[in-house]
Amino acid sequence: ALHRGEPDVAARVLADQPTHLKGPTLGMEWMAYVKASLDQVRGDSALALATLKLTIDMATASGLAVSVTYLGIDACRLALPVGDVETITNLRGQVEEVAGRSTMPTARAAHDHLRALIDADIDGLATTAATIAAFPRPWEAGRCWHDAAVAAAKAGDKAGARRHAGLAIDQYEIPGAAGSIARLRTELRDLGVRIRRSPASGDAGIAANGGGQDDGSGWERLTATETVVVGLVGEGLSNAQIAERLFVSRRTVES
Repeated sequence: ALHRGEPDVAARVLADQPTHLKGPTLGMEWMAYVKASLDQVRGDSALALATLKLTIDMATASGLAVSVTYLGIDACRLALPVGDVETITNLRGQVEEVAGRSTMPTARAAHDHLRALIDADIDGLATTAATIAAFPRPWEAGRCWHDAAVAAAKAGDKAGARRHAGLAIDQYEIPGAAGSIARLRTELRDLGVRIRRSPASGDAGIAANGGGQDDGSGWERLTATETVVVGLVGEGLSNAQIAERLFVSRRTVES
């Protein structure tokens, strides 16, 4: 419901959850995540950030590495625009503390996302997004490309913002995350960048000061998985090594 941009539906679902799921051992951090998301949608970003910080502290104390990282990404997204250096510094320390506790590829990728977000590392965000998309985890990949698009726009790289925004929307559309797409559009518009999408091709373009739209040719036509494979080839990895890295068959990589 949150992904679709229906906060009222999400609030009803949250209220209807069994009480035992709201305890400290099962689901507590994700219930808090939903509450923080609802607070943010309703315009109370300060309350959302406070909820996330408290939940992250509890998750850190409990050794919940995956929760710390996923919650940390949203906390960082709220702390960066208001210049909350203390929170960002604490997040960096907390994610480093839990980084070695999980060997799950998705968790490691989320750690990379958070680090790159804190450091405004546009290339790091894009690379991590492509890796996540290949798992596949489309919404998480979209969120990472979303952050790359915003970072690029802030850095004045409108071409990069156009490229990353298009990839973010492609991923968001897979689970029907219209709410996430709307948020991306709003954030980029506030930075002087407007997205327009061609119904015929599905490609995303960003109009900035009357700029043109991407024609969807060449590198822009690669899928997210193809993009990450190309990057790994560029690093000198063999097909077999790439298959192992992406948890797919060698035949898939060859294709």
